[in-house]
Parts: sequence; C-alpha cells; structure tokens
Amino acid sequence: SKFSLRFTMQWTALFPFGGPDHKAIQLGDEAYLQRKLASRALRVSDTTANGDTLLHATAGHSQRDLINMLINEGADPNAINNKGETPLHISVRTGRDYETARRLVAHGADICRADKDGRTPLHSFYNDATSQLIRYHGDAIDMYAQDNHGMTVLHWASWTSKSSPQDLTYHPPPPHPSAHSPFTIKDNSGKSVLHLAVERGNAALIAFLLSTPEADVLALPDHERRSLLHYATASGRIHLVDFFLERQSGDVHAADAGGR
Repeated sequence: SKFSLRFTMQWTALFPFGGPDHKAIQLGDEAYLQRKLASRALRVSDTTANGDTLLHATAGHSQRDLINMLINEGADPNAINNKGETPLHISVRTGRDYETARRLVAHGADICRADKDGRTPLHSFYNDATSQLIRYHGDAIDMYAQDNHGMTVLHWASWTSKSSPQDLTYHPPPPHPSAHSPFTIKDNSGKSVLHLAVERGNAALIAFLLSTPEADVLALPDHERRSLLHYATASGRIHLVDFFLERQSGDVHAADAGGR
C-alpha cells in the first residue's frame, strides 16, 4: 500500500522591536507592510523576541486599517505571545479605543481566551475598551471565570472609581451549575467586588452592590478579617468612613488578622 504524507511548515522569523517594520506599524504605513509581505521579506507569522506577532503590535498601536489588512493576509487573531496573550489582550490592556478591539472580535478574536495568568482580555483594568466590550459583547463573556488571583471580570470592572452599575448588569449571566451569583465570587484574598469598589471609592457602585440580594455575602470580611470599614479607612476617603458608620456597617472595634 502507498502512504502519502503531507507536511505543513510555518516559517517564523524575528522582527525587532523598534526596527523599520515595527516603525511602519506604529505609523500605520500599510503600503510599506504590503510590499514587505508581497516580497516575503516579512511574514504575518513573524514575531518579536517576546512572541508578539505583527497583529499584536498593530493592536497595541490601535492601527485599525492594518488589522483588516493583516488578517486578510492570513494573520491569526488568536495567536499568542510568550505570555499567552492574544492581540485582543494587548488591545484591551492599552485601552486606546474600543474600535480596535471590536474589529479583532469581528474577525474571530476569542473574548474568553485566557493567558498564562488565567486572564481573559477583559481581566484588565477598566477603560473605554473594557466598558464597551462588556456592553456590546457581554453575552459572550464568562462572568464566572477567575484568573490565577481568583478575580473575575466583575472584580476587574469594580476595581476602579470610573465604572458604573450598568457595567456589571448589561448582560445578566446565564444560570450556573453552582447556582450562585457571580457577584458573590471572592478572589484568593477573600475580596468581593464590593471590597474592590470601596478600595477605589466608587460611590455609585458601592450603593448599587449594597442594594443587591447578595449584599450580606459581599460585605463579609476578607481572609485577613478586613471589613468594609477597614477598606474605607485605608482608602483615606472620609466620606466613605462616614457612610459606613452611618449605616452601622461593621464593628468599629473589630481588628483584622494583623490586630488593626
């Protein structure tokens, strides 16, 4: 009998950070890149030393038109660098604009792909890109997924003074086998989304979370026995301290694990 073997080889070369190819990406020089790709002096699979592809670099510089061109040339929207990050991770983290992230998602970028730290693109500090992705693509987000520190997308969205209750409620999560709300998930330190909102002084989010059915669970002390009043005091925001004292939220004499 005859056997036929087919080998597919993916050639990868390094393009230096700060070199002419990288500069062309920074400037959005599509004509230059098309010439290099056509001559095979550059390939869409080429990477920097840390594993970033041309598409990673393009996403980091928010060059929207280059995204379309590179993907049409065969660039993988879910390629990963040495940290396991996709171009969408880079786009969201830089947070320059939502449109860049939207184009990547439209071309098939996986919004739930986790990097080596267990973080999806939305396990990132709150910015315009994260806000809009939650708003318009929330039904595709796993609100229960935790990164290596135990934080969910809701934790990250709460860990800012700029997010609003709407950011946490645009898309109610589907029923989960555990039957609990994603609001009640604690990170590895025992922090809830409410602890993080207090830490950042997000008054609107604090008021919203305290009005939810999960409020009693959210307000429980963390693993170091730090209460909401501890967090309010540590934040240095007197109005938050007064707020919790008026609500009689927590024992003013209660000490945390460090005796404070």
